[in-house]
Amino acid sequence: MTGLRELFRSTPVRMLLIGLLVGLLVVLCRESGMLEPTELSVYDWTVRFASSSAVSDPPIVLVTITEDDLQRLGWPVPDQYIAKALNMLAGYGARSIGLDLYRDREVFPGREALHEVLVQHHNIVAVMKFPDETGAGIPGPPILRGTDQIGFNDIMVDPGGIVRRAVLFLENEEETTMSFPLAVALKYLQAEGIAPEADPSHPEWMKLGGTTIPRFQSRDGAYMGIDSGGYQMLVKYLGAQYAFMRVSLGRVISGEVQRETIEDKVVIVGSAAESVRDDFYTPFSVGRDGNQQIPGIELHAHLVSQYIRMALYGEPPIRSLSEGVEAGWIIIWGCLGALAALWTVSPWRIVLILGGGVSVLTLIAYWAILGHWWIPLLPPAMSWLIAGGIATAWMSTRHQREKAWLMRLFSQHVSKEVADAVWSAKEQVLEDGRIRPQKLISTVFFADVAGFSSIAERLAPSPLMEWLNTYLRAMTQVIVSHQGVVDDFFGDGIKANFGVPVPRLTQDEIRRDAVNAVQAGLALISEFDQINQARKQAGIPVGHVRIGIATGPVVVGTVGGTERVKYTTVGDVVNIAARLEQYAKETHRDDRHPCLYLSEDTRRFLDQRWNIEDLGVVRLPGKHEPVKVYRVLNGSQEHIASP
Repeated sequence: MTGLRELFRSTPVRMLLIGLLVGLLVVLCRESGMLEPTELSVYDWTVRFASSSAVSDPPIVLVTITEDDLQRLGWPVPDQYIAKALNMLAGYGARSIGLDLYRDREVFPGREALHEVLVQHHNIVAVMKFPDETGAGIPGPPILRGTDQIGFNDIMVDPGGIVRRAVLFLENEEETTMSFPLAVALKYLQAEGIAPEADPSHPEWMKLGGTTIPRFQSRDGAYMGIDSGGYQMLVKYLGAQYAFMRVSLGRVISGEVQRETIEDKVVIVGSAAESVRDDFYTPFSVGRDGNQQIPGIELHAHLVSQYIRMALYGEPPIRSLSEGVEAGWIIIWGCLGALAALWTVSPWRIVLILGGGVSVLTLIAYWAILGHWWIPLLPPAMSWLIAGGIATAWMSTRHQREKAWLMRLFSQHVSKEVADAVWSAKEQVLEDGRIRPQKLISTVFFADVAGFSSIAERLAPSPLMEWLNTYLRAMTQVIVSHQGVVDDFFGDGIKANFGVPVPRLTQDEIRRDAVNAVQAGLALISEFDQINQARKQAGIPVGHVRIGIATGPVVVGTVGGTERVKYTTVGDVVNIAARLEQYAKETHRDDRHPCLYLSEDTRRFLDQRWNIEDLGVVRLPGKHEPVKVYRVLNGSQEHIASP
């Protein structure tokens, strides 16, 4: 029992437990469907970046009905024009022709001519709409009923309106019907001697040429229970929109199309006119603008092309890992993220390591999709980052506990002179190994970055952290150089104290602290101006600093328990300084002057060389009694310089 207890006290084992728990939590969130929309968006992003034309010149021509054709021929286009176009296309040697127009009813005139063409040319496939649960559907041309020249053109649309899946077969109690794109592709492949057959290892799967097409399941990839009725697969788009040659129906009818354009090709006839076409979003749609959609005729062309590539070139369909393997993949990355914290507790290093892990996962997902595998990206990345963050926090806390606690409180937030003073006055400062609580006079300094919330919305995580750390680093350096003690960071803000932890015994010492705080504020504003100039030139968002300063009695000491303590100041002066910074946020509108506001007690320590504006008595938020507020308009170089 003791050995087991010691094992669980082992740091690597604890890291693995953190990773395991985080990984399991992410798996549970994924299984609940919470991650599905975002995962599918990540999948679309991966597909876009990994797209490539498997066939540089796909053997497909789209004969589109344009707005000009509608003006000339009318809508629906009469049967006689459709019959003439089909007859000409067949005469030009089209190997397979798809008619993506409903012809369940006569469109006068030309019904007999259309029937004659359909019967005469067995390489023509017409469309139907498969009956739904209520029996509603649209049949194909009556003359083709019972033949292999009809296919349904139903499209599987995911929530959100994107087409990622194709259905090859649908069935009901009466029949099993083939899809329109598959029927068109099979007509083309007949000349190659290729027909669908059952896979020997999985008879329920269809094999096309040398490629087996696994049947899509409702929980494949990021899907968590999607409708998988019929025989479905994932669509592998060629890449760019409008990847296929187009000619208008009017040009075909008028004889303007050359034979070599059509000969031995797949030809699909359908509408691309804005007024009547059916449009769909694909993984290549960036946004929901109309120009991000493709017409149904082109969507069918992508599917026909995919079937042909499978049969002739052995291109595999997009496959996904089993649920168990995907869950293991997510948990493994959680464990790796937690273990990464063993090698570093430095914030910058862990950011680099965690960012590097996400980059590796992205490359794996990218290479996988190039190899026609859909490997999850978002869940393992979440597992890696969350576990790494938690483990790093745990390691950092433990590391801090192992340091000498006085230096843990002060070493990174004070100048060498202040640290030496603390050590020299340790008899006054320390009591039983802790900071002695005491009341003293201090100047409290609050600073915050204006406009940070809007900037945070515009920047990605890594650039945002770099942006914020640049400012906080500048704040810290300026405060430390002016003998201040950094007390706390809160988001984009900072709190500091001047005149702690060693008590000030004279008015001159208190005055020096107040002057140092105001000088630090002006120096900080000047430093921000230089940073902003460089960032503006680089096109990076900029921020401006707001500062509130108050002087008076505070109580200093440490708060917390034995495991975690914090040095801080409390008291009414702290509240006034914080409220002054907040007041500056709400009232400061004059960018010609620094956004630096003072309490009356701080003001009285500054002589006439300072240009200070009296703002009068103000009721600050959270304060019952009004206070007198001042604003520093500017200061000389003497005032801005380090003491």
